[in-house]
Amino acid sequence: MPYDEWQLDDNIPFDKLEYVISIAAGSRRNGDKAMKSSLDNVGAEVQITEEVSITAIANVYQGKKILAFLLDEREAEIQITEKVIKAAIQELTRNEEKMLLLFDKRGAEIQITEDMMKAAIEDTPGGKVKVAILADDRATKVQITEEVLKAAIENNYQGRQMIVFLLDRCESRMFITEQIIKDAAAKVLSRKEEFDKYGSYIGFAGAFQAQLEDSNELLELLLDRRGA
Repeated sequence: MPYDEWQLDDNIPFDKLEYVISIAAGSRRNGDKAMKSSLDNVGAEVQITEEVSITAIANVYQGKKILAFLLDEREAEIQITEKVIKAAIQELTRNEEKMLLLFDKRGAEIQITEDMMKAAIEDTPGGKVKVAILADDRATKVQITEEVLKAAIENNYQGRQMIVFLLDRCESRMFITEQIIKDAAAKVLSRKEEFDKYGSYIGFAGAFQAQLEDSNELLELLLDRRGA
């Protein structure tokens, strides 16, 4: 039966109601209507748990509609946990609107932790997009730790671009330590070894040359900013 025609049975045990709400959160069509129907039948008895929020965020078909409905109708009952934010981060390259909804409605209580930033940075190839969304306009809440910078240095594809963006948005709260310089220098040496080993192969020279130059530029940037 389509979810928009679905009605809950009044005899469903209380301990099964959360499961029913989770099913509605995963609805592939008419998601907001399915959730409204479910909550109208359940009433105020069931909290919008972490699992329900994550299910709605992961829903590629109706997730935005369901999340928007929940934030409008049950905002105070939604649990915004670290796992919920991480789920939204995972969806950023596919649909940034869910994360933007969370920031718009509950931004005051959302803290972007070191683990969240590392998860975004380590993603390839979507890391640059994720970092831009997390840091832009929310820079005062982003934790830019040594581990975050190390993760960016190790990103073989967009690491330099991410650090440039973070320096632009969050430089006053970034500490470019001696270890960061060492890690960036080690990356240059690693790139040089790769170029010396594979750079003569037809079709590979350009790519390895570009990666080496990218690592050199990042090291020079970090040295310049550390000395500023």
